[in-house]
Amino acid sequence: MRARTLSLAFAYALCALTTAAAALAPLPRTAWILLAVAGAGGALWDLRRLVRVPNAVLTLLGLAGFFGSLLPLHRETLAEQSLTALTFLLAIKIFGNKTRRDHLQILAVALLVIAGAASLEPEVVFGALLASALVIGVLLLLWLPFSELTERVDAGLLRRLTLIGLGLVGASAPITVLLFILLPRSVNPFWAGLGGRPRQGVSGISDHLQLGEVGRVALSGEVAFRAEIEGGGPLPLTPYWRGAVLEVTDGRRWEISGRSRPATVLAAGGTRIVYYVEPHGNRQLFLLETPSGASIGTRTQTIGAARVLQLPLPLARRIRYVGNSRPADRFTERLAPEERALNLRLPATLPVSIRALAARLAGEERDPGVVAARLLAHFSRDFTYSLQVPDGSGDQLESFLFGHRTGYCEYFAAAFAVMLRTQGIPARVVSGYLGGDYIPAGSYYRVTQASAHAWVEAHLGGDWVRFDPTPAAAELGSTFASRRGGRPRLWLDTLRMRWNSWVVQYDAESQLALAQAGAARMRGLRGGLSGDFRSAVRAVAAALGVAALIFGTRALVRRRAGDPLARRLALFESLAAIHGAAREPHEGPLAHAERFAQLVPGGEAAVRGFGALSAACRYGRRPADGRALAELDGHLERIRKVIRSGG
Repeated sequence: MRARTLSLAFAYALCALTTAAAALAPLPRTAWILLAVAGAGGALWDLRRLVRVPNAVLTLLGLAGFFGSLLPLHRETLAEQSLTALTFLLAIKIFGNKTRRDHLQILAVALLVIAGAASLEPEVVFGALLASALVIGVLLLLWLPFSELTERVDAGLLRRLTLIGLGLVGASAPITVLLFILLPRSVNPFWAGLGGRPRQGVSGISDHLQLGEVGRVALSGEVAFRAEIEGGGPLPLTPYWRGAVLEVTDGRRWEISGRSRPATVLAAGGTRIVYYVEPHGNRQLFLLETPSGASIGTRTQTIGAARVLQLPLPLARRIRYVGNSRPADRFTERLAPEERALNLRLPATLPVSIRALAARLAGEERDPGVVAARLLAHFSRDFTYSLQVPDGSGDQLESFLFGHRTGYCEYFAAAFAVMLRTQGIPARVVSGYLGGDYIPAGSYYRVTQASAHAWVEAHLGGDWVRFDPTPAAAELGSTFASRRGGRPRLWLDTLRMRWNSWVVQYDAESQLALAQAGAARMRGLRGGLSGDFRSAVRAVAAALGVAALIFGTRALVRRRAGDPLARRLALFESLAAIHGAAREPHEGPLAHAERFAQLVPGGEAAVRGFGALSAACRYGRRPADGRALAELDGHLERIRKVIRSGG
């Protein structure tokens, strides 16, 4: 292989990695397409000499693309525009001539693009791309100084450089991990100052519910969040993940009331769950019913009176938080008069037929619990859960209750809540997620958008009680994505979960928890080994002393033994010096052997043979193995015989 070909292989490997990063990150499609085209065109020129563009044209194209990408004419943020501009520079470098300086520039720009793409889309695949780019970069830096000194690649040199490069990367890995663990963590993403934005996924919930909307994402396998159960799982019952509480309705649309109400003092304790939520563009976060506390980072969060957790701004990046919950289908809360009135309010346009149906089902019963049970039982008769809702004329709820009797969870929840209100029972709709895939390998639930769900809370006897009127709601707790996936998909999700929890979401709270765990372990170690501590130290010291003695003795023996080739050279030079042919400082081994041969009649062949073989072993490719040393000993023995016979 030619030396130039190896250098090009490193450059195009970096180009391929950068193209993959640009394609996976939220960058314009032109970015990775440009890199792919530039890589193909550059390879044709470098390897086949088929295509060539003048350097002046490349420079103009590069400048135009770079500054054009930064113009505020695109929908992309400044972070995405900056990375796109860098891809233009990299494409020009890949397509043009490649000197040693160009290779270094290709390496620098490629690492910048891959690292920037990884910060925008912090998936585990970007960690692999960045690690591969670093390994190739180290090998390229080691190879470049030698590439200009030789035309052909020496296999032995390449093998040694590869081992050195891998050794450098391996040796730096522990330091990198240590710095990652110990360096202070920032609460803001890397691109926050440049307006960076992660990808925005579809969301199964929002701050409102309108019949006909949420069903559009019901088949989505995109992950909404993951919930890691501390102490292991699974939970004993199908989990309901609380998101938003909707109290205001016009009969078709339900919304958050927006009333400012003081938070209720919650009882501490419960199951501790760590949540990893994907960006969804809404303010709602999710908590397992019934929540008793939450914290984001090191800050304790206030849970509102409706037992919900909301952010001040829409969620635009991945977030990690901790919540405590006591899994239950009810919680106690007194209602103020205005809150009771809010949860009994009905639209003036509500069809009379819906009021009549609720009254007929309730009959003469006055117990709110019994009335709620009768209304709930109505939805188990002749109603069908389906994502395909027939078009109905007039009021949507009336068409659902008296017409097609087919709908998804929003229809059931909205109809049941309205019917409860007609009977004087305060009721509201809760939107969130139901169930999810429990992953035993990681002790966490993976909840996808397919698990988006809506249910009802009714205020009975001082408690908010959960009712789920959707038929076979428990069977809907397993996501659609899990039915199509298998074990490899779950293993891959576990890997993503670990990457997200250990790397992407490693924050100040994680550092504090790690430090506390380490301190607790050290205290336990001192307490558990206090009686045997001295003996343990003595045993370790003795083992270290024995190891030092063994290695020291071995090094001393090697030092005394010396280099076997050097010993034979010293003997040869001493024989030459005795006969008036001492080696001069400027004299090479072949010239010295030739001068010595003139003074040993009959031994010229042995002297010249020793000089040639020793030079090949010391400066050439001949290894100083046992066979070579035996030949040198034979030459020395013949030289001694000639000297003795002449003496």
